[in-house]
Amino acid sequence: MEAYEQALETDVGHPPPYTSKELDAVLGLILRKGEGTFGPLSRHPKFLSLSIENWSRPRFEDLEGVPLMIFDAWDSELGSLQPLIDHCPRIDSIVLNRCDVTDLSPLLQLDDLFMFTLYSCPLDEPSWREVVPELLAKGVEHTGNYR
Repeated sequence: MEAYEQALETDVGHPPPYTSKELDAVLGLILRKGEGTFGPLSRHPKFLSLSIENWSRPRFEDLEGVPLMIFDAWDSELGSLQPLIDHCPRIDSIVLNRCDVTDLSPLLQLDDLFMFTLYSCPLDEPSWREVVPELLAKGVEHTGNYR
C-alpha cells in the first residue's frame, strides 16, 4: 500500500487528505517497489493506466472493475498474464520489460490490443513462434526485442 500512497501523493501534488474531485482526476499511477496488492485503484473511476516497477506477486484481482487500458511492467515478477487479462479485458497497450513472462497467449484474448512492447522476457517457443506472429498478423503494433 505504501507504493500506492507515494504514487498518489506524487500525482495529486500534495499529501492526504484528498478531495473526491482530486481522486476522480487520477487517470494513472506508477507504482514502484512492492508486492501483492496495488492499493484501492477502484476508488479512481477514470483510472486507465498502471505502471509497475520492481513488483512481485501482483494481485491482479485488485483491478476488478477498474477500466484499465494501459499496463506497463518493468523488472517485475508477473508469472502468468492470464489473471491480468481476466480482470482487465479492455487493455489495448501493454509493455513488458525484463519481466518473467513466458506465455503470451493470453494477449490473443484482447480484442482491442493495438500495441505490445517486449524487452528481455524469457518467452517460451510457442509464444515466440506462434503467438507473436499471430498478433502481428492481426495488425497489432510491436516494439522491442522479444527475448
